[in-house]
Amino acid sequence: MLTVVPVMWIIRRVLDSNFRSQVFEILNSDGSYELVHARELLIVAISETELLALAVDDAERRSGVGAALVEAFIRTSRGAGSSSARVVVGATNHRAIALYGRAGFRESTKLQVHSGADSLVMRVGLQATSL
Repeated sequence: MLTVVPVMWIIRRVLDSNFRSQVFEILNSDGSYELVHARELLIVAISETELLALAVDDAERRSGVGAALVEAFIRTSRGAGSSSARVVVGATNHRAIALYGRAGFRESTKLQVHSGADSLVMRVGLQATSL
Protein backbone atom coordinates (compact mmCIF):
# COMPACT_ATOMS: atom_id res chain seq x y z
CA MET A 1 0.00 0.00 0.00
CA LEU A 2 1.23 3.48 -0.87
CA THR A 3 0.79 6.32 1.63
CA VAL A 4 0.52 9.82 0.16
CA VAL A 5 1.34 12.74 2.48
CA PRO A 6 2.20 16.39 2.00
CA VAL A 7 5.81 17.23 2.85
CA MET A 8 4.77 19.31 5.87
CA TRP A 9 3.29 16.24 7.58
CA ILE A 10 6.64 14.48 7.70
CA ILE A 11 8.01 14.92 11.19
CA ARG A 12 11.43 13.33 10.82
CA ARG A 13 13.42 10.87 8.78
CA VAL A 14 14.98 7.93 10.61
CA LEU A 15 17.02 4.94 9.51
CA ASP A 16 15.80 1.41 9.99
CA SER A 17 17.66 -1.00 12.26
CA ASN A 18 19.97 -2.08 9.43
CA PHE A 19 20.88 1.56 8.65
CA ARG A 20 20.23 0.87 4.97
CA SER A 21 16.79 2.21 4.21
CA GLN A 22 14.83 5.25 5.26
CA VAL A 23 11.76 5.34 7.43
CA PHE A 24 9.68 8.50 7.90
CA GLU A 25 7.68 9.46 10.94
CA ILE A 26 4.50 11.15 9.71
CA LEU A 27 1.65 12.99 11.38
CA ASN A 28 -1.76 11.51 10.60
CA SER A 29 -4.90 13.63 10.22
CA ASP A 30 -6.18 12.30 13.57
CA GLY A 31 -3.07 13.63 15.34
CA SER A 32 -1.37 10.25 15.76
CA TYR A 33 2.09 9.42 14.45
CA GLU A 34 3.26 6.42 12.48
CA LEU A 35 6.44 5.16 10.90
CA VAL A 36 6.26 4.52 7.17
CA HIS A 37 8.99 2.86 5.13
CA ALA A 38 10.24 4.98 2.23
CA ARG A 39 9.22 2.29 -0.28
CA GLU A 40 5.61 2.81 0.83
CA LEU A 41 5.63 6.60 0.88
CA LEU A 42 4.94 9.09 -1.87
CA ILE A 43 5.97 12.57 -0.76
CA VAL A 44 3.97 15.34 -2.38
CA ALA A 45 5.83 18.63 -2.64
CA ILE A 46 3.73 21.68 -1.92
CA SER A 47 4.67 24.40 -4.37
CA GLU A 48 2.62 27.19 -2.80
CA THR A 49 1.01 27.49 0.61
CA GLU A 50 -1.79 29.87 1.52
CA LEU A 51 -2.41 31.70 4.77
CA LEU A 52 -6.18 31.39 5.10
CA ALA A 53 -6.84 33.35 8.29
CA LEU A 54 -4.95 35.40 10.83
CA ALA A 55 -6.54 37.17 13.77
CA VAL A 56 -5.03 38.99 16.73
CA ASP A 57 -7.00 39.99 19.81
CA ASP A 58 -7.60 43.75 19.98
CA ALA A 59 -5.66 43.94 23.25
CA GLU A 60 -2.58 42.42 21.59
CA ARG A 61 -2.54 44.49 18.41
CA ARG A 62 0.54 46.59 17.62
CA SER A 63 2.63 44.35 19.89
CA GLY A 64 4.30 42.24 17.19
CA VAL A 65 2.04 39.21 17.60
CA GLY A 66 0.72 39.44 14.03
CA ALA A 67 4.21 39.81 12.59
CA ALA A 68 5.39 36.81 14.62
CA LEU A 69 2.50 34.71 13.32
CA VAL A 70 3.21 35.69 9.71
CA GLU A 71 6.92 34.91 10.15
CA ALA A 72 6.05 31.52 11.69
CA PHE A 73 3.81 30.80 8.70
CA ILE A 74 6.65 31.70 6.31
CA ARG A 75 9.16 29.52 8.22
CA THR A 76 6.74 26.58 8.29
CA SER A 77 5.94 26.95 4.59
CA ARG A 78 9.62 27.17 3.68
CA GLY A 79 10.37 24.15 5.86
CA ALA A 80 7.61 22.21 4.09
CA GLY A 81 9.32 22.84 0.77
CA SER A 82 6.97 25.47 -0.61
CA SER A 83 8.51 27.74 -3.20
CA SER A 84 6.03 30.55 -2.49
CA ALA A 85 3.22 31.58 -0.16
CA ARG A 86 0.13 33.68 -0.69
CA VAL A 87 -2.55 35.46 1.27
CA VAL A 88 -5.80 37.05 0.08
CA VAL A 89 -6.59 40.32 1.85
CA GLY A 90 -9.30 42.94 1.46
CA ALA A 91 -8.04 45.77 -0.74
CA THR A 92 -9.11 48.33 1.90
CA ASN A 93 -7.49 46.49 4.82
CA HIS A 94 -4.45 48.74 4.87
CA ARG A 95 -3.06 47.47 8.19
CA ALA A 96 -3.04 43.88 6.96
CA ILE A 97 -1.54 44.89 3.60
CA ALA A 98 1.24 46.74 5.45
CA LEU A 99 1.84 43.76 7.78
CA TYR A 100 2.19 41.33 4.90
CA GLY A 101 4.27 43.85 2.95
CA ARG A 102 6.77 44.11 5.82
CA ALA A 103 7.07 40.31 5.70
CA GLY A 104 7.96 40.44 2.00
CA PHE A 105 4.56 39.78 0.40
CA ARG A 106 3.86 41.75 -2.78
CA GLU A 107 0.58 42.32 -4.61
CA SER A 108 0.22 39.89 -7.50
CA THR A 109 -3.47 39.94 -8.46
CA LYS A 110 -6.71 41.80 -7.79
CA LEU A 111 -9.94 39.84 -7.56
CA GLN A 112 -13.41 39.86 -6.03
CA VAL A 113 -13.85 37.16 -3.42
CA HIS A 114 -17.05 38.82 -2.18
CA SER A 115 -19.39 40.65 -4.52
CA GLY A 116 -18.61 44.36 -4.65
CA ALA A 117 -15.44 44.13 -2.53
CA ASP A 118 -12.00 44.01 -4.11
CA SER A 119 -9.34 41.75 -2.65
CA LEU A 120 -5.63 41.46 -3.29
CA VAL A 121 -3.64 38.28 -3.68
CA MET A 122 -0.23 38.90 -2.15
CA ARG A 123 2.68 36.50 -2.66
CA VAL A 124 6.16 36.01 -1.29
CA GLY A 125 8.94 33.80 -2.66
CA LEU A 126 10.35 31.30 -0.18
CA GLN A 127 13.61 30.29 -1.81
CA ALA A 128 16.40 30.05 0.72
CA THR A 129 18.69 33.05 0.74
CA SER A 130 22.41 32.76 1.20
CA LEU A 131 24.30 35.11 3.49
